[in-house]
Amino acid sequence: MGSVVLLLGMGAPRARAYDGEVCRACVKASRLLQPRALGERIDVPVADVSSSGITMLISAILIAGRYPNTPMQGQMGRELCLFEQRTRQATVAPADQLDRPRPQPGSPLTPKFSAPHRNSGLWAQGSGLRKRPARRTAS
Repeated sequence: MGSVVLLLGMGAPRARAYDGEVCRACVKASRLLQPRALGERIDVPVADVSSSGITMLISAILIAGRYPNTPMQGQMGRELCLFEQRTRQATVAPADQLDRPRPQPGSPLTPKFSAPHRNSGLWAQGSGLRKRPARRTAS
């Protein structure tokens, strides 16, 4: 909490009140059922280029809850909430993929070329299958 106090330029009671405001706004903006905040908020100073170059503060917090729609059948879900201090607006976006590792380029998890069966005579590249070009034999 010490970095938050320094960043906002306010005392601990005001920082706690701001924390509560962020949590309430994010829970209200969430589309999940029974939303609750996960972990602590992260504050990011952002230079506002549209006005006089004043640095504004964006606070981010992760929200967890259950999906309300029938296809998801009440599964657990998460949303990332961004709260802008100046406008007091909260915006949410789906965040279920945040903690999953990203495949490294060239890893087997992200194939660029799917190899066919050796005897199929077909090879796949891009979106379609094509006949493998006939080999020319030296005669």
